[in-house]
Amino acid sequence: MALTNSAQRYGLGPQLLHWLVVLLLALQFLLAELADELPDGLEKLAMLSRHKSVGITILGLAALRVAWRLLDRP
Repeated sequence: MALTNSAQRYGLGPQLLHWLVVLLLALQFLLAELADELPDGLEKLAMLSRHKSVGITILGLAALRVAWRLLDRP
């Protein structure tokens, strides 16, 4: 499988980015649910900090996917 897109299908790169974002979104949901269960305190703040970090990572990966799409059109 090619790293770049072809006329018939997306390449390996965009597919990996897609599934990585899917996994990170599932992690986001889990982190939010876990943080909701914690009492106010340092543990909750740490969990919310992780949640924010994963969210920023998702934003960066989404921007990378858009750039890849603009530069590698099928």
